Amino acid sequence: MAMTASGGEFPYFAHALSGRQDITNSYEVLGDLPERVGVSTQSEDLFIANIRRIIDNDAGGTSDIATIAATATKGAEDLYHSNLIAAVDGTDAISTMQFVTDTIYAVGVVLVTPQTHMNPRAHVTRTQANHVTPTTQPPAGGWEEAVAQWAEYLRAAREQEHSWTNTFREYHVRDMALEWLGEAEDHVALIDGPIATQNMLTQDSARDLLQQILNTARAIGFIKELSANPLLSAIGYALEPGEAFVLTSWSSILSDRFRARQGHISGWVENYANQLVRVIYRVGHRAFGMETNAANIPLGLAILQHDNQGPRDHDIPMLLQIADQAARTKFKGDRARDEVIARYSRHNPSRLLSLTNERSLR
Repeated sequence: MAMTASGGEFPYFAHALSGRQDITNSYEVLGDLPERVGVSTQSEDLFIANIRRIIDNDAGGTSDIATIAATATKGAEDLYHSNLIAAVDGTDAISTMQFVTDTIYAVGVVLVTPQTHMNPRAHVTRTQANHVTPTTQPPAGGWEEAVAQWAEYLRAAREQEHSWTNTFREYHVRDMALEWLGEAEDHVALIDGPIATQNMLTQDSARDLLQQILNTARAIGFIKELSANPLLSAIGYALEPGEAFVLTSWSSILSDRFRARQGHISGWVENYANQLVRVIYRVGHRAFGMETNAANIPLGLAILQHDNQGPRDHDIPMLLQIADQAARTKFKGDRARDEVIARYSRHNPSRLLSLTNERSLR
């Protein structure tokens, strides 16, 4: 499988330029794109065939292939009947309100158990991230130098806005999961997404929380969307219905990634992330993922089999789907943000209405 790189970076843009073609005057705007999609699909099929060879030949090695039915253990029913299992999910309680000097944001998190579908545990956390501190005195370097510094700092703040708000939300989802796990030694927590997200791994305080969750060894993360990682998607395509592929080398992949880009994180990953494995499974037409302690794989698959009554080809535990729906029903971040802005806009509309989503003004 050939790959090319220049200076450690793959020259995607250069390849895009070299392969461009003007289709302005084509019979239709699509031009020959449908045919090209067919070619890309054939190329993808070849890649997936290689993945399948690895799956078939590597069983018992650094990764393993299993059937869901044969691997799933008993015990999931008791967790549900005894109300010992909870699903945790979160969403924006107040979507970001971006000011020049700071950003206001709030996250809402819900925890649902089999007996609390109609009355989930809920928690809202607000924060205000400061970017710059206003001053009436000219800085030592003068106002012109200050403007240049502010421009760079505020640019960086805006670029990180999406990242830090996601990290803030992921942190509080896992914080509530840890609270549940600490209430009883036989509690199990289901989390929406991986346990250790890339956002959280880059933050020292977030890694401390992850370490506490890993120490309990009683959390299971279900990954609804594999498309963000093309390799995991390819593994999913390569699986047959009813199969699960255990990627026990997942921590090594993480270590290599952070060693190359953020070496200070790789040490933590090497020390703690080896407790986690990724499992790609396919019940029907679509593949999903699971991240957990290796010992929890049979239990995770048993939970999936016991509690998979949701929409067709959305094969994650129904309890997680209920938590997702509860969070989105209870918290509507955009509406809350616009309501706050509307209240203050009565006194200063020219200033605060600019914060409102343009579509909401139509």
